[in-house]
Amino acid sequence: MKSNDSSDLSLRPYRFGFVFSFFNSTTWMVVLGTPAVLLAESLGATTFQVGLIYSFVFLLLPIQVLATATLPKFGYKPQVVFAWSMRTVFLLIPLGIVFSNPMGHDPFLINLLILAMFGFCFFRSIGTSAVQPWLFDLLPEKLHARYFSTDMALINVAGVISLLFCSATFKLLSDYGAFSAQYTFATIGAIFCILAMFKLPSVENPESFGPMRIFKEGPALLVRPGSFRQYLFLSLIWVVSSSAVVPFSIYYLKSVVGLTDSVIVLFTAIQSVGGIAGALIMRNRIDRYGIRRSFLVVIILNLFVYIGWLMIISYGLTFPESPNRLLFLLPLTSLLLGASGAAYFGAHLKYLAFVSEKRERALKVSMQTAVVGVATGIASIIWGLLFKAGGDIPTMNEPAFFGYFVFIILIQLALVPTIRKLQETDPSVKPLTNSYGISRPFRFITTLPVLRRRKKSKTNDKQPREL
Repeated sequence: MKSNDSSDLSLRPYRFGFVFSFFNSTTWMVVLGTPAVLLAESLGATTFQVGLIYSFVFLLLPIQVLATATLPKFGYKPQVVFAWSMRTVFLLIPLGIVFSNPMGHDPFLINLLILAMFGFCFFRSIGTSAVQPWLFDLLPEKLHARYFSTDMALINVAGVISLLFCSATFKLLSDYGAFSAQYTFATIGAIFCILAMFKLPSVENPESFGPMRIFKEGPALLVRPGSFRQYLFLSLIWVVSSSAVVPFSIYYLKSVVGLTDSVIVLFTAIQSVGGIAGALIMRNRIDRYGIRRSFLVVIILNLFVYIGWLMIISYGLTFPESPNRLLFLLPLTSLLLGASGAAYFGAHLKYLAFVSEKRERALKVSMQTAVVGVATGIASIIWGLLFKAGGDIPTMNEPAFFGYFVFIILIQLALVPTIRKLQETDPSVKPLTNSYGISRPFRFITTLPVLRRRKKSKTNDKQPREL
């Protein structure tokens, strides 16, 4: 009897889920992270084109919602395997680009990279709609906490390993030699993801979520007064206004400051370490501090980051001919940016669970995610246009980038009164589960925490519980 109990509590039968998460992280840290921005810049991409590439993962979020309609017919496992296989096919395009070792700026290759990123993100959205619901139905409920906490740790460890690997390749290899190693690394990770999915057991096909509800009933949530609408608009302003920090700071450090790729990726690794530290520090403190204080902690951290960047950009504008003497601030700003993103991530999932009552939870979560995600994608393109400098050589409009940080500092301060008016959560409310946010601030909004219904229980004829 004891052996049965210990077997029921073992995560070993689900170990291939961990394999999937680990190698999935190694893939998107390259393809959707800092190396992708550096590759685009090396090919001669403008800030607009970088913003366009960065926007796809957000703009294609409605595909993720609509893809839930095919889950009852195909099931979780076939849809994930198909989507991840097609995603890997599109990954072969940038792999071919870097192996061709292009010379100088090439507009055709930039457009090809943009096409590849669109296809990659399109099929990623189709697959992402099924991954977490599949795991929720596969795992016994008593293992959910242990599994997803372990999963989160593995994802972030894999992220840091990937970034350190990328930094080392930039240090030891030529530019396109490094990109070749990184995209080979990402492709191997993508293949291991598919193999791991084959090893995981299938589960019963879900009931239809009815994704069209988001377009039929969702708009009513925007006009209905209440805590959900208040938080939707708060998060919309917060995330959209801050969305340019990560991609365009990378572009700035490369095209304006002239830092090497290895150093830039190392700063991204420091940001991920900050995210892990922030998550560990705030994990048990969110309930103690409360939502309002937790969000205020995030704002304080953000202000330190943004003021640090104002100082760096200001020095570059004032002394354009001399090396920037304030770059020593970058490790600290990177660490604090990761910590603030993780703290926001934890508080956000806690508060979103609170303002999304059970009866409409799936609809509200998907509506909040879709609105914020699509707006962030559009904003990324607009930021890219604003930061684009004139001339034939792609570079950055430094005064516009300086003005951007002034703008988001004012936005952060303007949000304080609204945050102080938020209703505190019930301590018994469990946060939504999402393992994908710590390593990349604000990118977690493109993985819906919950988008499926459980089957009706035989002992309960009421509407099925939405998770």
